[in-house]
Amino acid sequence: MSNDRLSKQLFYSELSEGHRLRARPTLRFKDTLKKSLQNCSIATAHWETTASNRRVWKQLTRKGAAAYEQAKRRAHAEKRAATNAGTESRGSSIPCHVCGRICESEFGLRSHLRVHR
Repeated sequence: MSNDRLSKQLFYSELSEGHRLRARPTLRFKDTLKKSLQNCSIATAHWETTASNRRVWKQLTRKGAAAYEQAKRRAHAEKRAATNAGTESRGSSIPCHVCGRICESEFGLRSHLRVHR
């Protein structure tokens, strides 16, 4: 793309006047694009030259997105397994003497017994 195109000027431009907020700055499109490229394991230094070859770019983005999704699902499954493992060993199970429902604590059993009053 040539340098005089408006879309390229907007993409690479910086604010000539004004200021950004003191807290975490609002992300620009360029910032979110770089983060997405990093998540997909695509080098941010040479992505423009890679994107000029559409066939290679398509393969690279598909592989990167698939790997990112797989890693994200694996991390979610590991987090869920760790959470579930923590709840099983947390306390003893106490059955309700009326209906047999399993409560995880004495407080839970007392709360449940109000149903049977």
